[in-house]
Amino acid sequence: MAERSRVRVSLEQRDDATSSDHRIWALTADGEDVGSLEADRLGGRIDVRLFVTEARRGRGVATAALGQFLGLRAWPDAQTLRITLDPDNRAAAAVAASAGFSASGSDATGSEHWERAAPGPRRPRSGPGRFVDADGRIDRFPVRAAELRELLAWVADRTFSPGEVLSERALNERLSGLTNDVALLRRHMVDHGVLARTRSGSEYSRAEP
Repeated sequence: MAERSRVRVSLEQRDDATSSDHRIWALTADGEDVGSLEADRLGGRIDVRLFVTEARRGRGVATAALGQFLGLRAWPDAQTLRITLDPDNRAAAAVAASAGFSASGSDATGSEHWERAAPGPRRPRSGPGRFVDADGRIDRFPVRAAELRELLAWVADRTFSPGEVLSERALNERLSGLTNDVALLRRHMVDHGVLARTRSGSEYSRAEP
């Protein structure tokens, strides 16, 4: 049996949306208009509605469209995504499940609500941001020395004002907002020459470049 060729699906945002909280994307497959995706922001929740022409249903178009929408992160501050489905549409339920949605209840009309957490922000491909989570905390340390020093300088920029000297207690309090292992981070900063420590070890300042 010949393998079915992969459908090329794309979303293109239209400029006829009524507000920044209501957006519409045209859905194409192999260059053909095959439907649309609409989304509304309601506080921290995004309500998604996906329409695919009957001729293109069951061919992976809906799955690909939802995947692309998730990748767009159209509202980076969103917390939850919700899609509403006809309870008899098992194919649509399978598509929602494949995109990480789970049934969460139904409304007065009998329609089913499926929800999932909104994707977090993308991490930068370079720089210290690669090692920082969505809450601005370090979740891993780089292996390469140059990258580690860059991350430590980023920490120092957020910890010290120009010319400031901090006691170890004050330094620990500030570092605790950036890491779960304050002692390790402080030691890295001293060992890599980012911080200067007094002979007694009781005070810290930015090291001279």
